[in-house]
Amino acid sequence: MNKITTLILSILFLSPMIQAQERTTKTQKGHVNQNKFRQLKDVLATPNSQRTASGAPGLNYSQQKVDYVMSIVLDDDNQKITGNETITYHNNSDDTLKYLWVQLDQNVRAGAAYNFNFNSIKLEPFKKNDSLFTGKYFKILKDINFNLLPTNISVNTDFIRQFNKQKFRESELTGDNISVNELFRRNYNFDLQYNFNYVISDGLNFSYNASNNNIVKNYFLDDNINGAQDSTLDVFDRFFDIGDPNRQSQQFAINYELPLNKIPTFSFLKTSYSYTGDFQWQKGSDLFGNLSLNGETYDLGNTISNAN
Repeated sequence: MNKITTLILSILFLSPMIQAQERTTKTQKGHVNQNKFRQLKDVLATPNSQRTASGAPGLNYSQQKVDYVMSIVLDDDNQKITGNETITYHNNSDDTLKYLWVQLDQNVRAGAAYNFNFNSIKLEPFKKNDSLFTGKYFKILKDINFNLLPTNISVNTDFIRQFNKQKFRESELTGDNISVNELFRRNYNFDLQYNFNYVISDGLNFSYNASNNNIVKNYFLDDNINGAQDSTLDVFDRFFDIGDPNRQSQQFAINYELPLNKIPTFSFLKTSYSYTGDFQWQKGSDLFGNLSLNGETYDLGNTISNAN
């Protein structure tokens, strides 16, 4: 009887504990489980000889080592830099190293900017003619003025080149026996922007802005853009080739403040007029420029849009 009573009491005390423990493991959606007895497999990796459960270095912890030996020659007369490099990779781990990735990234950005502000030459033919325009209603004529030169012009150019080369080599292979060919990725662009601003008079001004984006594809064999790339070309080869137009945009704006407030009767008025025009051109796709459908070939062409 005593054993049965003890068992019943144990079950009664154990049930609330189990329920309490279950309640602590339940978390609301979007909240982090704060139970101190939760599984840590989503926080820390399984411990091994390389790393302990806390992430600290283990008994057999090791680090890889890479040695670089470079021989560089600077040719001042020809303004060239040449050289070669030997990379030695040391595998200090107990695991077998089966392959290596060698990646070369080269990024070049160069450009030039020109900006010129003109000295204003203002022509006011009737400003000092007080004998002819004596009345206050002639103020609108006395204030007539012209600027003989534009305000400023600016030109900006950008050469942007991104070059990436990847080589995959299996460690068990030697010499030139490469299982995968070299992978090349090139993004060459040339950007040109130019601006023109002209304050024609005190109340009339004109502005013009244009931008051009060219894509350079001078690295294909036989100029076949769907063919293979010339692996001998570097990021600096044919550097000043500006490529072919890809995108163009132009915008002009005219703002004019009508001089009605210079007439005494309409001095309370302030009126202005603005006009803008936009032009955009986008080159069509080289890959899908010509589509064949039902035995006929369609040229999708380019895209042009205007707004004013």
